[in-house]
Amino acid sequence: MRLDLRLTLTYLLITLVALALLGGGLLLLAQAYITGQAEAELAAQADLYAEFVAELTPDADALPALAPSLVTNAALPPGVTVRMFAANGNLLSDSAGLGPFPSRPVVALAASALPLPISQSPDRRYTARPVTLAGITVGIVELSRSTANETSLLANLRLLVLQVSLATALLIALVSMLVARSIARPIVRLTERAERLASGEAQAQTESDARRVNQAEIAVLAQSLETMAASLQARAAEAEGQRERLASVMASISEGVIALNSRGEVLFSNPASATLLNAPDHAAIAAQLALLKLPLDTGHASEQEVTLGQRDLLIAVKPVLSGATHGGSSHDAERPATVVVLRDVTHVKALEQARTRFFRSISHDLRTPLTTIRGALENMRDSMPSEQQATLIRLENEAARLSRMVDELLHPPASGLLALTERRRLDLGALVEELCGLQQGRTRRAGLRLTCQINATATVVGDRDRLKQAVLNLLDNAITVTPAGGAIVVTVQAGNPSTVQVVVADSGPGVPLSLRERIWERGVRGVDVPTHGGDEVLLPASGAGLGLAIVREIAAAHGGNAWLADTPGSGATFILELPAEIGDTSPIHEA
Repeated sequence: MRLDLRLTLTYLLITLVALALLGGGLLLLAQAYITGQAEAELAAQADLYAEFVAELTPDADALPALAPSLVTNAALPPGVTVRMFAANGNLLSDSAGLGPFPSRPVVALAASALPLPISQSPDRRYTARPVTLAGITVGIVELSRSTANETSLLANLRLLVLQVSLATALLIALVSMLVARSIARPIVRLTERAERLASGEAQAQTESDARRVNQAEIAVLAQSLETMAASLQARAAEAEGQRERLASVMASISEGVIALNSRGEVLFSNPASATLLNAPDHAAIAAQLALLKLPLDTGHASEQEVTLGQRDLLIAVKPVLSGATHGGSSHDAERPATVVVLRDVTHVKALEQARTRFFRSISHDLRTPLTTIRGALENMRDSMPSEQQATLIRLENEAARLSRMVDELLHPPASGLLALTERRRLDLGALVEELCGLQQGRTRRAGLRLTCQINATATVVGDRDRLKQAVLNLLDNAITVTPAGGAIVVTVQAGNPSTVQVVVADSGPGVPLSLRERIWERGVRGVDVPTHGGDEVLLPASGAGLGLAIVREIAAAHGGNAWLADTPGSGATFILELPAEIGDTSPIHEA
């Protein structure tokens, strides 16, 4: 159906509904008014006539005799009939032959011991009033009138409303047609223009088209459509450029990327995915994924390793649409529900195996000289004088610790995180004093002053070997970076009511603010720092690096932390904080 015809019918339907509501309301109001007026007029006449009868009746016994003359009295308006009833509802006189039984208004006023039959014509209006003498009802007056005039008047009024409505509807139909045509024509032209834009025809609007839609709001709409056309063209070009750039990026990455819809159908795949799966097209890729039985419809991200031919693949499944399931609607089939990322980890696994073999080989190679050293130390204890036994015991403990470290290389933790061999109660102050004693000779040869201060009772629960390794790393770094004539102070102090701290402070060049986080990375061997004269120097470090990463890992494994304190001037202050054991005074048994 044409647009102008639809608009015309719409306007006409709205007009007819409005006229029907207006006409119906008018007829209802007119009927209510006419009925109300007629009832009020008849009620007023009944009141007057009841008073008139009461004045003419001397007593109750005289009413039956007077009734025939009273109902034929000419005082009532034309068309009004009267019937006279006794107080018990018995008919006394009837001027129009309406029957022997009373109407409903009379029955409502009658005082009868038995139910009275009702006689009432549907085309008449009735009312009744009691006739009272000295407050006693002696009779009932009934007035009635035909409703034929009211019915005729309402019928004429309905006919008039219908005629006016039809005339108005014809006029509105004509006006609606003219208005609809004036609106529809430019809209149709603009629709055709929009369809051409949607089909990809972005040519400019012709001058004749512009003149034909040059009408107020329609002209504004046409201008907006032209602006939209230019914007759509620009966005389409931008989207095409982005698509090409994305395609180039996806084609260049080594990981395979596959987008699937809710039905498990492949919507997109980059060249790497076809290579890794050895599948030339989308259908073959979908079939290969089905063979791998990946959890594509769980709605949760997952990873798993699979072996495909000569390749080891790490496959990550990531949902895009939450709660997406297979067998969705046709609309869902056009958008990605799951993204599968394929990564070739064959080389990584080979390197991991090589690393494992290397550590095992090194560990086995270290076991032989360590066993020899420990045996030699045990033999020396039998022949060395007693004053040198303490030194031999230290050497044996260090050799045992080195053996335990070699065992850790042979059996690394599955999680890859640092593991504690055993936990026991130990006196952290005594451990620090022991380590300071071991380093006194080295510091004297380097021209340094090493001071150890135990300011708090420091009982902790931990791995003695690991804590010894952490404190030794901090001491070794301090001795290495502090120039001759400098000082190193190692302090054991309370951190807060539940922690204890080992503070290692040196008078070296310190650490620049920009490098405070970098020094905690693994493998850092030294950093360039400016001296007081402005020159940059390289802090010397051992071949294995500064070792601060392992210090922080050991602290974390014990539930503590390690950090570099903010100290003014030169020098660096490292703090190792550990949870303190509170309330336990049982003796400490050292290994």
